[in-house]
Amino acid sequence: CCIAQTQSTIFDSITRYLTDSAANPYSTTLLIPAQGGLVLINHGVEMDPAPIPPTLRNVEKLIRKPYCQPFGCTDGMIGAVLSREIRSRGFRRIGVILRQLMSADTLEGVREGVPGCELVDFTAEFSRIKAVKSPEEWALIDRCLRAHEQLMAMVPALLRPGRMEYEVLADLEHASRYLCCDWLGNVAVGSAPGGGGVPFHQNPAANRRIERGDGVTVMITSACGTASSSLLLASRVTPDASMPNSSARRFGSASMKRSAFCGSSISATSIFLRPGKSVSMAAIWKAPCPGRPCTIWLNAAS
Repeated sequence: CCIAQTQSTIFDSITRYLTDSAANPYSTTLLIPAQGGLVLINHGVEMDPAPIPPTLRNVEKLIRKPYCQPFGCTDGMIGAVLSREIRSRGFRRIGVILRQLMSADTLEGVREGVPGCELVDFTAEFSRIKAVKSPEEWALIDRCLRAHEQLMAMVPALLRPGRMEYEVLADLEHASRYLCCDWLGNVAVGSAPGGGGVPFHQNPAANRRIERGDGVTVMITSACGTASSSLLLASRVTPDASMPNSSARRFGSASMKRSAFCGSSISATSIFLRPGKSVSMAAIWKAPCPGRPCTIWLNAAS
C-alpha cells in the first residue's frame, strides 16, 4: 500500500488525481491499497466512518478527525487511525508519496503503530503513474488551456489607470466561473511604478491603484475537472480615455501583441500536451521574449 498526506489545496495533486476532489485545507490523508478502494481521512467533526459523498471517486471508507497540524493537542491522531487501517488489511511494506508533505507525528505514528513495517519512498514511481493520461484527461487538459486562453485575452482590457488591483482580480475570478472553472488557485494581480518586475497579490492584499507607466503582473491558476495549469504574465500598461488618440492606438497595438503572446504560449503548451507525451511533474516553458516573461506550470495531476 501507499500513504500520502497534505495540508495544502495547491500541492494536493495526489488527492485530486485519485478522488477528483480538492484536499481539505486543514488536512487530508490517504491510504492507497494496491487493490481496492481508498481510505480517506479528512479534517472535520469526529466521524468514524463518515458518509461518502457522491463527488468522491475511488473512496471505500471516509473518516473525519479534528486533526490540525499546528495544534499539538491533536498530535498522533492521524497516525493512530492510519495504523489501525493498515493493520486491519495486513500491510507491512508501505510506500510514502511526497513524504515532505506528511507531518512528522503521522509518520512516527505509523512506524510505532504497525510493528515490523517497512517505509519506502514511492514518490517517483507514483509520478510516472500519473504521467500516463486517459483520453478523458487529455480532453480536460485541453479545456483548461482554452479557459486560460480566454481569461488571459481579457487582461489587457482590464489594465487601465484608476483601477484597483483587486478590481482586476475580481473581474478575472468572475469570468472564470462562466468558463466552468471548478477551482481557482492563484488568481493574483500586482502593480508598481516604473514598469519593472512587481510582486503579485491575492485579495485582500491587492489594494493598490494602477497608474500610468506602471508595471503589472497577473497570474491565473484555475482548473476544469481535474486538469489544472497556471499562467503568469508581466506587462507594462496604462493608457486612459483622456490620452490622445495616437497614444490610445499605440496602447491598443501593445495590448493586441500581449494577447497574441499569451495565445502563442498556450498554443505551445497545447502542442506539448498530446497523447504519447508524458507530463512531467514540473514541465516549465519559458518564452524568450525580453520584457514579456511568461511561464506555464503543468502539474502531473492534470
